[in-house]
Amino acid sequence: MPTVEHNVELSVPADVCFEYIDAAGNVPRFVFGAKSFEYVTPEEPRLGARFVLHMQLGPIKLALNGHISDYVAGRVIGLSLDDGLITGTVVWGVTAVDSEQCSTSAEIRYRVGSGLTGRALSKVIDSILEPGIKYTESRLREQVTAHYRALLAE
Repeated sequence: MPTVEHNVELSVPADVCFEYIDAAGNVPRFVFGAKSFEYVTPEEPRLGARFVLHMQLGPIKLALNGHISDYVAGRVIGLSLDDGLITGTVVWGVTAVDSEQCSTSAEIRYRVGSGLTGRALSKVIDSILEPGIKYTESRLREQVTAHYRALLAE
């Protein structure tokens, strides 16, 4: 199963960063290809909550079903994709560096289904993985920083 890991330091407190990543409505604002992220069961308790993630990867539109598989408030959120075409996990971690900076990590493990559709999707994913990670990092930095500035201005 391919695994991608990425870390980035941000000039915002860890609790602010985690709150931003954890809010379902923010997912399309920073995750490459995400068009919407909606809970289909109650969000609380977070662990076990089911969701649907709508994505567009190149010409391919996907509605991916999953659930929250790991959750430590303020620190870790793990999402598991349960669909047949794409299965895997995404684990976001947030760690305080000091009171005004944090480190975020993302670990992505995925498996693409077999057959013609799976092979086509695998080629799309392989071609956009690196630009997608750069996009997500850039958008996360931009969005979390703007969110923090807005909180300070209140």
